Amino acid sequence: MDVGAEIGRISTDTILRTGEETLAEFQERGGVVNTLEGDKLAAFDMLMTDKVQPAVADKIDAAVLDAAKAFAAK
Repeated sequence: MDVGAEIGRISTDTILRTGEETLAEFQERGGVVNTLEGDKLAAFDMLMTDKVQPAVADKIDAAVLDAAKAFAAK
């Protein structure tokens, strides 16, 4: 369990770091990153819940999808 938790932490840290590096490179090349708040964030969340998640639910293991939803809710 300890080794699994450590591997999970390392993997998550690597994924997050790579994402941040990718966003930084995107911006360096002229890309624009928008941060949604308020009504726009609520509309995006509703789109994800109502349209995107149901469309991919049959392609992802239910336990993995539930864990992703729980993580995103934090």
